[in-house]
Amino acid sequence: MSRLKFSSLMKFEIEKFAGRINYGLWQIQVKDVLIQSGLHKALKRKSSLVSSSGSGKASISDEDWEDLDDRAASAIRLCLAKNVLANVGNIPTTKELWEKLEKLYQTKSISNRL
Repeated sequence: MSRLKFSSLMKFEIEKFAGRINYGLWQIQVKDVLIQSGLHKALKRKSSLVSSSGSGKASISDEDWEDLDDRAASAIRLCLAKNVLANVGNIPTTKELWEKLEKLYQTKSISNRL
């Protein structure tokens, strides 16, 4: 089955997250951008991407994984306002960045709606 390839020239407009909008909705939009860009696998740990053949070998090389992870983290950081970026700018991996943003803002968004 062939996979569709999308141009890297696709443009998405997502409001930068500054802590004042609904984090859950922002997160959905950013995840959709990662999916459309082919970067969503970086939200998982590399060790979870094993081949379906059961060989136990990772289905992606270390170099390719690092490139995927860097591009995904960059895409997320570009959707953050400077005040939020200052809190998470030093986080090295996409998964850790995603989890830190959830920890900092997911519960606040829920409590802000009550």
